[in-house]
Amino acid sequence: MSFKATSWALTVKGLKPATKIVLIYLADRHNPDYGCFPSAAKLAQDCEMTERSVFTHLAELERLGLISKQHRTKANGIKTSNEYTLHIDENPDMKNLHNGYENISGSDMKNFHSNLVSNNLKKNNTNVLSKKGTRWTAKSNVEQEWIDWAIEQGLSKEAARLEADKFSDYWIATTGTKATKLNWFATWRNWIRNAQKKTTPRKIVNIFDDPKYFRRAN
Repeated sequence: MSFKATSWALTVKGLKPATKIVLIYLADRHNPDYGCFPSAAKLAQDCEMTERSVFTHLAELERLGLISKQHRTKANGIKTSNEYTLHIDENPDMKNLHNGYENISGSDMKNFHSNLVSNNLKKNNTNVLSKKGTRWTAKSNVEQEWIDWAIEQGLSKEAARLEADKFSDYWIATTGTKATKLNWFATWRNWIRNAQKKTTPRKIVNIFDDPKYFRRAN
């Protein structure tokens, strides 16, 4: 973990919430001595999104000039995770940072880093994270990033927006402990998965196409 890299990621402005989350966790995996090469699967697990979404946001970060990537291969020629370079020093706000953070104790650094990340995620999307859990209210909304995620799973724009309306109406009307969630984005993902199951047509089996049927009949 690099405190300087994480601090830099938190200062970057103008990113979509999900893109910034990817940048923050990428910075969290950065080691100033050895580099930064987390797998897409690990980033997807950290960011609670699909690997496809991770690649989309990494491409956007690269387009903006915030990171660059280099493909890596093992000695046997097999591809492994990419190595990412964070363009920290190209940010004027970070050029005056000193590298004296190593003097901070490991436990203090870990706690401070955890607070920085969690506070930033809460600021970007108050519906996503809450230690105590929150209710979905009339003021809550399905973020565009959530709509984009649903579209990535195969829904049309119209279907995704329809599910967003149904999602909001359902959780506004729901009462009791069931209506309190720790992570609304995870709840949304499960909602979309269940919606896809309901709309997936069942395969109709024609027994006359089964040669075993004729053997039994004879």
